[in-house]
Amino acid sequence: MITHPLPLRAQDTWAPMLIAPATLLGRKPAGVPWEVAAVFPVPALTAEQVLGETLELKAGDRLLVHGAGGITGSLLVRLAALRGAEVLATAGPHSHERVRTLGAREVIDYHDRQ
Repeated sequence: MITHPLPLRAQDTWAPMLIAPATLLGRKPAGVPWEVAAVFPVPALTAEQVLGETLELKAGDRLLVHGAGGITGSLLVRLAALRGAEVLATAGPHSHERVRTLGAREVIDYHDRQ
């Protein structure tokens, strides 16, 4: 199981074991190593808080995601697309196809200054 309990009581340390409410637990996919799964909760929570709480994003909204090739940016694109938003994104050229696959309608190369 993986979790990112809130509020973080001691933000200066990460523990290998802790007590957390069952509602904050998620099952680690079998094919994902612990080292990979461990980095998921923080950017996923960030993306969800931005879209759900801060922006209150809904179907039909238009969203521009800068840095969509990164971890949090990719999650923002995917979660926004799942909500039915029209997603425009900026990313490096090596990330364009992946970001489109995540749901971006258009991906702009952030190196392009035109």
